[in-house]
Amino acid sequence: MDNVWIVYDNCISSIKIVGSMSKFSRLVIYPKDIAAITGKNYRSSWILLTKIKSHLNKEHHQVVTIQEFCEYMGIGEEIVAKLLA
Repeated sequence: MDNVWIVYDNCISSIKIVGSMSKFSRLVIYPKDIAAITGKNYRSSWILLTKIKSHLNKEHHQVVTIQEFCEYMGIGEEIVAKLLA
């Protein structure tokens, strides 16, 4: 896991993070990520992301999460987490 450094009046302490709330370091998936996962080009990945938004009844300004992408595509989250790491 990651180390977090805390500075107290020129004295540095280190805290080791033991657990994480999520498998992913981020929440949102982008066309570039979809291209890397599926092997499609950027434009096709952008169109797929638009289809997912439409399927989920999301508005233009709303984002698609990695979890939503995995559910839509039927891909395990563990596999995607390894590919995006």
